[in-house]
Amino acid sequence: MNLYIKLSLLGLTLVLFTTGTLFYFSNKAAKATLKQQILEDFGQRASLKMASIDRFVQQRKSDIQMAALNPVLRSRTRFTTEELNALLKDMEKVNKLYYSYSFFDTNRIRLADSKGLSVGEQHSYSRYWKQIDFNHPNGNFEIDFSLSESIGQIVVHCASIVYDYNNRPTGVLVSRVLVDRLYEVFIDKDKGFQKYKARLELIDKDGTYLYSSEGGKNFFGGTYNDLRIDSILGTKIFAKFETERRLFMLVREIGYLNYKGRDWVLVYSLPVERAFQAIEVIQRNLILVLFGVIFIAILITLTSARYLTRPIQNLTIAAREMAEGNLDVSFIVRTKDEIQTLGVQLQKMSRTLKHRLEEQTLLSNELTHKNNQITDSIKYAERIQNSILPVPELFDKLLPDYFVLYQPKDIVSGDFFYLSEQSGKIFLAVADCTGHGVPGAFMSLLGYNGLVNLIEVLGLTNPNQILRELNRLLFKMFENERMESLVGMEIGLCVIDKQAKTIDFAGAGMDLFLFENNELIVFPKNFRSIGTLNEMKNKLPEVQPVSYKEGAMLYLSTDGFKDQIGGPNQKKFMKKRFLKLLNDIHSLDIFYQKKDLETTMQDWRRGEMQLDDILVLGVRL
Repeated sequence: MNLYIKLSLLGLTLVLFTTGTLFYFSNKAAKATLKQQILEDFGQRASLKMASIDRFVQQRKSDIQMAALNPVLRSRTRFTTEELNALLKDMEKVNKLYYSYSFFDTNRIRLADSKGLSVGEQHSYSRYWKQIDFNHPNGNFEIDFSLSESIGQIVVHCASIVYDYNNRPTGVLVSRVLVDRLYEVFIDKDKGFQKYKARLELIDKDGTYLYSSEGGKNFFGGTYNDLRIDSILGTKIFAKFETERRLFMLVREIGYLNYKGRDWVLVYSLPVERAFQAIEVIQRNLILVLFGVIFIAILITLTSARYLTRPIQNLTIAAREMAEGNLDVSFIVRTKDEIQTLGVQLQKMSRTLKHRLEEQTLLSNELTHKNNQITDSIKYAERIQNSILPVPELFDKLLPDYFVLYQPKDIVSGDFFYLSEQSGKIFLAVADCTGHGVPGAFMSLLGYNGLVNLIEVLGLTNPNQILRELNRLLFKMFENERMESLVGMEIGLCVIDKQAKTIDFAGAGMDLFLFENNELIVFPKNFRSIGTLNEMKNKLPEVQPVSYKEGAMLYLSTDGFKDQIGGPNQKKFMKKRFLKLLNDIHSLDIFYQKKDLETTMQDWRRGEMQLDDILVLGVRL
């Protein structure tokens, strides 16, 4: 992407960001103002509707209590059922709001009904019957929303006790108003209700629906779950609340006149998109203005970008030719600013670079020649080192069921292994010398020759004594050079008697692992290291021969495998994981054991550099 396009995109981004920010904040401010107005308006409406409901209930209370004073009802024993039914029908005709009236005795037997329904039957012990107290003087009033047993619809039950002239309860008068008539109380010339697709719910103190404008009977008695009303209202009478989709106004009932109320809550809500519908007109006008501003800004941006980038494009062409090797390129920039200075410096750099390149070419050729000489020398040293290591034919003769995993880090290795047979016993060793590469290789030659001299020339057979003499040899070799702290060797030496089936082991910084009958036996090291410590001057520990059974699997290993960094968390392989791997493979054929070790290390490294020489030797006895 060239500079002209980048500057153009930068200018366009700034224009779009500025206009977008302007649009966002202006739109946000308009929404906040409009939302505040809507919440205040609908909050007042909600309060008025709650007051209308309380007035509605107060009027029903007044109606039923007045009707309960009718002389016919108070002297009902003097009238027939037909006369009582006729009286209730007249009451129904007087006020069309009421769907029906019923008159019960104190045992809930329906004595009369304005529609003649269920006369003579006992009413169930429903909620408003549970609240009636016949000992309450002057007419107890109860109101209840429930499903009417006689008409099968949700109604507002208004009940009042009827007393005779001696103030003794003679029965209960019940009026019914269809709950849908409350809709008239809710709406009552509310044009905004339909315009904003508002929703009204009346919730009782237990959190259940008494009424919903969205489906009366379907909602009645269900649990209201849209909001946690108690946590929002608390002890307040009025509250406003907003979710992603709706605006809510909540009003708690406080009663009207001498009616104290039932702690009902009216929830008045409307969709957010309908509430902010008016903002769309403002947005359309604002977008038209912004499009005009954006168009003009784009023209200015593109023209300015072309003017600014033309001299830079000339410099780019010259720099490309220099990168392709033409260091004699020349160019002129007359902008009288930093770009012109850049052009002058670029020409100076070209001349300097040409001179330095000629010098570096000569030096590179010399270094390449010397590097090839060094590499050839190290590869020849590799051949020398490999020539001293035990050949496969010797293993095939002495320990035929074996494998050697030998991976030097830098061509030559500081790890080596030793095998020989003396006086009917097999001497097997694995060693890890300090360092790797050429220094390690020198140490491995010294260590290997030391073992040859001590075992094959001097005829030593005690593995502890062999390690002590090897330690003394290295100390003596380097004591005049003050290199004791830099010279060391970890070694594990086994003396195997195949006829007696015993193993004598001595280790300096290296353990021997033996698997027999699927169990791991660890022969711990006797000393910490060779060549750096004086602990071998003390009395040597006695060698304790250990018997083994035919088929046992023996392992010696340097630290290269266990210390390799890798895996998903870039950590060391560690001894615990190494022993688990040996436990998993020790019963396999020797060929597959070596293959599994190689595959495991390759997967563990995952492209990471090899940190040390790796040597693992396994023998099935």
